[in-house]
Order: sequence, then structure tokens, then C-alpha cells
Amino acid sequence: MRKKRRGNAAGEGSGSWLNTYVDMITLLLAFFVLLTSRSTINTEKWEELAEAAKNKDDEIAQDITKEETIEDVEVVQATDFDELYRHLRDYIRVNNLTDSINVYRGSDYVFLRFKSNIFFGPDSAVLKEEARQILDKLCDAISGISEKIGMLQVTGHTADVVSNSQYPISDRALSSERANSVVEFIEGKDIIEPSKLISKGYGKYFPIGDNTTTEGQAQNRRVEIFISEMDTEQASVTKLYKEIAEKDASPNDPNNEGNDTQNIAESDELSAEEVESLEKA
Repeated sequence: MRKKRRGNAAGEGSGSWLNTYVDMITLLLAFFVLLTSRSTINTEKWEELAEAAKNKDDEIAQDITKEETIEDVEVVQATDFDELYRHLRDYIRVNNLTDSINVYRGSDYVFLRFKSNIFFGPDSAVLKEEARQILDKLCDAISGISEKIGMLQVTGHTADVVSNSQYPISDRALSSERANSVVEFIEGKDIIEPSKLISKGYGKYFPIGDNTTTEGQAQNRRVEIFISEMDTEQASVTKLYKEIAEKDASPNDPNNEGNDTQNIAESDELSAEEVESLEKA
């Protein structure tokens, strides 16, 4: 009989503890239900947050896809300008870069046009990592015909944003710095004579699109690479120097106007050896 009574006492103690625990859980649940009923969700902000997260994920996915594709696609050395054009054209297509890069083939040149946003950030002349990867492929392709290249000229261009007439960034300076960045990168690869590399910044003065529209401004912000079989730049300079030397050698020529020119000819006349060296340069 004593053992039975002890068992009942233990059972009553256990039941009392369980009741207290259940009461506490019930009160907590009621408290959270009350909090939830008094709270409101800003649906608009929630949708904006969800959309922003989705867009960010899409951007990250696109960047990863581009980087993986660029790393996996091999561009071999070209043996002539026709092959250079085909290699670059196929590379652009395979990497889905047709919206950002255009390539053209002329009688004695290959011309590339890049939208600046694929190479640089806003108001920046620092090459993006993606730009470095693209230029690596370009350098791989031209390394096989470096001796056949007469000139590789890089030009930078900006847009004319009418509403930002007081913008502190100089369009000429920015376009020049961007062209220099590309040339310095190519020169650093040591695949072509540095004397064949030329950089120019045209600023906003050679537009190809309508600067009054966003689409046109995006077209005008660009970098162009002109790869020529002939050194037209050096040829023009050589021709100019030769003509000046001929004029200096004929101070009485009626086409040589001004005493200043004649005085310079007397003291600074180019020798035949100097003209010949310029022609060979």
C-alpha cells in the first residue's frame, strides 16, 4: 500500500510540471499572435527588395558566364590580316559580344569598335578585368603578324552630354587617357614595336550617334582600334618632313612665305641623311 501511494504522489508531481510548461507555451504563442496581428508589411518595399535581389543575381550570373566563356575560348595566332579578321569575328560571336564589339575588314586593315562600358567604368580610364581578358585575346591573335602590321592606332571617344556643360571631367583628357591605357596594355605584351603604337583622344568631336538620346550617347562612348598594314601615320609625317626640307632648301621659292621660314632654313636645314633616315623610319 505504501508503494502505491508513493507512485500516485510522483504522478501528481509530474502532471503539475507539465501543466505549467503547457501554460507557458500557450502564453508565448498568444503573445506572438498578438505581435503579428498588430504588424503590417509594406508590400511595395518588399517587392522592390525582391526585384533588386533578382536583378543582382542575374548580373552576377551574367558576369560569371562571360568570364568563364572568355577563359575557355582560345584565339590562335593569325598568319595574315584575313585570318586575323576571322579569328576576331568568331571570338566575338562565340562570346556573345556582338552588342559591345564590332569588327570590320578593309582592303589593308582590320578595324575594331568597342563600347566604352565594356572597357571602362564611368569617368574612369582604368581597364576593367573583362577588358584585359579581351585585349589578351587580341594580342594573342596579332602576335603572329606583328611584322606585317604597319600601325596600330587606338582612339578614345566620349559623348556630348548637353545637360552637363559644367561637368568637371574633360572629355578630351578622358578620351586620351582611355586610349593610352589600351596602348600601354598592348605595349606591355611586347608583341609589336612600340613605334607602331599610336593613341589619340578625340573627345566628343567625332560622334556616330545622336547625343540628344541615351542610345546615341552610348554609341559615342567608345574605343576604336585601327590595325593597318601600312604605316599611314608615319608615312604622313615623313612626307611632311621631306616637303619642309625641300622648302628649306629653296628659300627663294614663292611658295615659301615669310622671312621667319627663310631664317630657320639657314640655321636648321635638314640634311639629306636626316631626310633619308626619316623615310626609312
